[in-house]
Amino acid sequence: MDIWVVGEIGTNGLEEGTLESLGEGRVLANSLGVELVCILLGDSPNQYSSIISQYDVDKILLIKHPLLSIYSTDGFCISLTEVYKKFGPARIIFSASSNGQDLAARLAARLHLELLGNCIWIKSVNDEIQLIRRIFSDRFQATYASPADLPWIASLIPNVAGIEKPHHSRNPIITEFTPHLEPRLIRIYAGPQIPGNPRSIAIEEAEKIVAGGRGVRDRVSWGLLEELGETLGAAVGGSRRALDLGYISSNRMIGQTGHQVKPQLYISVGISGMQQHLGGVASKCIISINTDRNAPIIQRSTLGIIADLHAFLPLLINKLLSEGRSGPDNQIPL
Repeated sequence: MDIWVVGEIGTNGLEEGTLESLGEGRVLANSLGVELVCILLGDSPNQYSSIISQYDVDKILLIKHPLLSIYSTDGFCISLTEVYKKFGPARIIFSASSNGQDLAARLAARLHLELLGNCIWIKSVNDEIQLIRRIFSDRFQATYASPADLPWIASLIPNVAGIEKPHHSRNPIITEFTPHLEPRLIRIYAGPQIPGNPRSIAIEEAEKIVAGGRGVRDRVSWGLLEELGETLGAAVGGSRRALDLGYISSNRMIGQTGHQVKPQLYISVGISGMQQHLGGVASKCIISINTDRNAPIIQRSTLGIIADLHAFLPLLINKLLSEGRSGPDNQIPL
């Protein structure tokens, strides 16, 4: 009974959650002595075979059909059901994205399989498989056990496991499969994507984040932080201290005990950067604004700015506005 990872192809190509899931799937497949299979659905998924081949998979199954060019719950679920009945049983892993969660639930109902969503870790222990997920507003972890010979479906939260480096250690067998699909079977299609409001989208899905911590000492200071976020079109979050002070809700807290984030740009204001916080941040670019040049986050930053936020943030906001770089589509030269 192999490990299947169902990949996700987004508007910008292969989603990073797919590569994270492949890394976790490889470890699990090794411990169970089974093969790791990556499944890609689309009208031309073969263009991503070379990328998937670098991530230590044994097999790649390409499900190709013109009706799979746009995500639809019906089309993708019908296709995966057909594949499962032909090549299964298997343990199936999805990335816990919006589409991944949607498809995992529908497929589990269709195949009558157990489903556990929003896992952070899946591992093999003795004669059982343990699936770990956070509970009670992410303050605790619960472990769910499954017999090693039982098929199931699970989804992994993105930005938790991280992406392994390409291995190039295997030459996967690539198989193409054409499902039996007809337009009448697909009742609802996903429409054009509309960028979410940075104030309301899930913090772990934000591409730009402005976060505050202990150094933001009052509501007036926090107002400057939110103004910067609005100017940049960025989501606003914070550390545990920001939550304790009532500046943010629990769904905007960033850190090991909060939400794991991986934005393109992360601006921290008044955050010292202890491991409890930095353990939840994996950004390509971290800009830190702090009065303490010895703060741990300065060492992790792409750019560290030693300044008082009350003096610096208004200057930064005015500069961005004067150069016309405000709004969700702005680009910051770094």
